[in-house]
Amino acid sequence: MHSEATRAAQLAWDAMVTVATTHADAGVPSLSRALHAALAPWVEAIGVVEMRRAGPFLLVNGVRVGGAPAERALVRRAVDLLRAAGLEGVRITRGISLAEVETWVELAVEPALANHAAGGVVVQLRAAGVCHIEAMVSLPQQRHGAALLPVHRQQAFGVYVAALAAQRTFVATAAHGEPTSLHPLRRSVHRLVDTLFEDDAALIGLSALRSVRLAGDTIVSPHAVNVAVLSLVLGRAGGLGRADLATLGLAALLHDAGMHAGALDDDALPAEALAAHTVRGAALLVRSGALDAVGTAALVAFEHHVHAGEQSAPRTATAWETSTATRIIQIADAYDRFCDPDGSGATPAHGGREALAVMQRHAGSCFDPGWLARFVRLLGAYPPGTVVQTERGDVGVVVRANRDPRDFERPMIRLLLDPAGQPYTGEPVANLAAPDAPRIRTAIVPESIGIDPVGLFLP
Repeated sequence: MHSEATRAAQLAWDAMVTVATTHADAGVPSLSRALHAALAPWVEAIGVVEMRRAGPFLLVNGVRVGGAPAERALVRRAVDLLRAAGLEGVRITRGISLAEVETWVELAVEPALANHAAGGVVVQLRAAGVCHIEAMVSLPQQRHGAALLPVHRQQAFGVYVAALAAQRTFVATAAHGEPTSLHPLRRSVHRLVDTLFEDDAALIGLSALRSVRLAGDTIVSPHAVNVAVLSLVLGRAGGLGRADLATLGLAALLHDAGMHAGALDDDALPAEALAAHTVRGAALLVRSGALDAVGTAALVAFEHHVHAGEQSAPRTATAWETSTATRIIQIADAYDRFCDPDGSGATPAHGGREALAVMQRHAGSCFDPGWLARFVRLLGAYPPGTVVQTERGDVGVVVRANRDPRDFERPMIRLLLDPAGQPYTGEPVANLAAPDAPRIRTAIVPESIGIDPVGLFLP
């Protein structure tokens, strides 16, 4: 692209950034007037201003913008808005009016934007008489090899959120002594199992989420469903059948039931809550009246911190032998906590890669060495969500490990940046196990390039 066009695109972006930052707290009319005044001259001069998302990046007329740290939050917001509406981008052409800008802004700041279908956004713009702002609809993408692309990620995310909502409802209801039903939980677990058997890549990637927004704008920790996903993946790799996986998944969703119940019932200090929540969780599940269905879950809730080093709870005999379900869930539970800087106190710079290294140092003392070795092979040297740079200089995010032990350090990645630092425009998914594929040079900190790697697993 010619330097003049590149500069014009950058200046158009700068104008939008200035308006967004100086009018952040203004109402829609004031923000719209400022945005129209800043943007319209550039649209007239250039002819068209096109904003398009490219993975976690934003392109203005084909030029990557928002590389400065101060602009990254605005880029993430724009990309999230486009993704939530099912749009690839927005194209603005000459002749744009203030009324059209105001309609666009109203739609963009609407809290329910995530509930719009892509076609709905297009229809609303046209119905309002907007003809100089075009919403570009994302084309559905299908399966590429073993990697899930947007159509399948949307389904996986729906299953993930439904399992989290069902778990929270069951625990809250049981903690208050009200009648409970296991049907929503069981249905959610079976849907998780079905999704894993179809392709587990998206759910493994989603398990790196640290917060999820549920109905009513409630933001919660998805720790329980993360542990369920990781436990099911590990159990399946260990040869468990569907019936055993369903039991394992239910136990994983409920393993911390006592901690949630404690938060509802008392104001215990964190250390005391950790020591007591195992017994409390088991008792809660026994009282739920469905012991035949939650017997394994009650046992796991009781013993998932047994033989856990300094955090062992409750006190048991040294010879206490934990169940298979517990040994699996202990690994998934610890991995998710070690990857969460807010949950464990550990802040691994490269997420799962360093979390696995920490856990391997405690194999045998805190974790079953056989199941842990299988878990490490499952996630690979670079677990899904890890941002890596290849020997060629490309930057990408790991979407799944290759299961052949010979390819332990050669996962499948979603390419984000080419060696020149520009958004990747070629085939997005690369299998580094291919004969001519480059090796990984290093893992890099996501913040250094201004991306949220988990966003690639979202619909």
